[in-house]
Amino acid sequence: MQDLLRPIIEQLDKLWTRVDLTPVIRWGTVTQADPLRVQLDGDAEPLPLTPQTTLPELRTGDRVVCVEQHRRVLIVQAASPALPKQLWFYGPSGFQLTGGASSWQVVPNASLVYTPPRDLWVDVTVGAVVKASSGGGYVMIGCNITGGATLAPDSPPDGGASMSSWTPFCSSTVDTHINAPTKRIRLPGGVPTTFTFWSRRNVSSGTHTCNYAIGTIRPVRWA
Repeated sequence: MQDLLRPIIEQLDKLWTRVDLTPVIRWGTVTQADPLRVQLDGDAEPLPLTPQTTLPELRTGDRVVCVEQHRRVLIVQAASPALPKQLWFYGPSGFQLTGGASSWQVVPNASLVYTPPRDLWVDVTVGAVVKASSGGGYVMIGCNITGGATLAPDSPPDGGASMSSWTPFCSSTVDTHINAPTKRIRLPGGVPTTFTFWSRRNVSSGTHTCNYAIGTIRPVRWA
């Protein structure tokens, strides 16, 4: 007797083969960085084999976009994690700045150590209320940045990742607010970076007052 269902079953098998070969976009989570392991959304456990990837570096916990085809998986994109919150560091209400034309003086307590989880671009700005007390001359403000940070190529050159050579100045005898130009800095991931507010005079005598020194670190994008 002729099997009337056989042609239908054969066609279904062919269709299933085509479906199996059709690329499917799926989200997944990196469960291990080395060797690379990914668990696709909806699966009970990570893939037993290392998936291929177009990305140079992935970390445990990264959310990734994968292309699955014929039991093979290719990672094509990673979702960017949320940027860290903006940070601030403050100085006291009245710091007396003594003379010293070539000497930057650290504003007490106005410093911060930050370790980003991965390479991160940040905008750094410092400002203060300054006033000449005696001796004439003018005062400058800046931010010393240490820990392997890199100055962005579109920032004006100043010899390094610091805000010391192109800061504004003030010689007023009344309280005057000044800001140093914003600088874009690349912070290395996993490395502590220290931000220190400092100030200086251009003459070797007299004093200035540096009030309410404040620095801001605003994350811009992951590097």
